[in-house]
Amino acid sequence: MTSKFIGAAVLAMACASPAWAQQEEEAFFNGPRIEALFGYDKIKASIPADSDLTGDSEDIFYGAAIGYDYSNGWLLIGAEAEIARSGHKFRETFSDVDFGDSVLSGTLQAKTGTEFYVGGRIGFVGHRTAVYVKAGYARSNANLTANGTVNGLPESARVDLDLDGLRLGVGAEYQLGKRAYIKAEYRYTDFSGGDLSFLGESFNLGPILDNDLDLTRHQAIVGAGLRF
Repeated sequence: MTSKFIGAAVLAMACASPAWAQQEEEAFFNGPRIEALFGYDKIKASIPADSDLTGDSEDIFYGAAIGYDYSNGWLLIGAEAEIARSGHKFRETFSDVDFGDSVLSGTLQAKTGTEFYVGGRIGFVGHRTAVYVKAGYARSNANLTANGTVNGLPESARVDLDLDGLRLGVGAEYQLGKRAYIKAEYRYTDFSGGDLSFLGESFNLGPILDNDLDLTRHQAIVGAGLRF
């Protein structure tokens, strides 16, 4: 009688183990989360009509994100929002440049501003690890400032750029415990729209970005976060 009871108990535990494991995996990738991000950021610009006219800038990337995930133990679905910055800067000095009927001298400076992203992700879960793809809307801003002289007279000008486009990415996330996790991602952004503001006027950059200029962003990042 005792041996039958022990055998039944062992059998019941064996049958229940997969359910316990699935419940544990479901707990790993569910609920709201907050995270810090850091990594590598590259902005690349090129003119399709002339393969020699290309340029890029590389710098660090840092930011923060919030999100919400749902997992049934093998499938992961989530939504997220991110705010970030990078240290891209450009400075060029020019002297006695003929521009139409004017002669220009001075300094041109460019600096990137804040980047915003809203999107979603979907992937697969295996115990403590999830692999996923992501897609969403990204918007970045930058400003150009020129200080110098025009025909010997002091002048200054500022141009503000707001760029937007589609971001695609792939990543992996590992749960250190019930709450803490780490992650790594590669993200690609293709800027296909935006606005240029100058002297109170706004100009649509969409036609230029669609036909005359390719502007992309490549990021490789790592992150750490907490679930609640």
